Amino acid sequence: MRETPGVPSEPARAGAWISIFCTGLGASDPAVPSGHPGPTNEPLARVRVQPTVTIGGQQAPVSFAGIAPGLVGVYQVNAQLPAGVPAGDSIPLTIIQDGVQSNTVTIAVK
Repeated sequence: MRETPGVPSEPARAGAWISIFCTGLGASDPAVPSGHPGPTNEPLARVRVQPTVTIGGQQAPVSFAGIAPGLVGVYQVNAQLPAGVPAGDSIPLTIIQDGVQSNTVTIAVK
């Protein structure tokens, strides 16, 4: 069974790493042709402009942002929940990429 931290039945814990799947983060290096999946081995297709992730109003460290390995048209951002993030079922999460803020989504934090 695969764990899905960040949902109410399996809240993420402060300090845990989560994967966020999204669209619209721009060009990657190396470039991935349209309609092709992201590479599954190094060099992975990382975005050229590193995004900023905020969880519960706090900046979260990002270890990877790029085309999701093995997926077409999907980006993956791996972020660590900050130590002081509040607990709850609807903690706001946003991504800021090149000055543009995403829609706010929520995750569950224990």
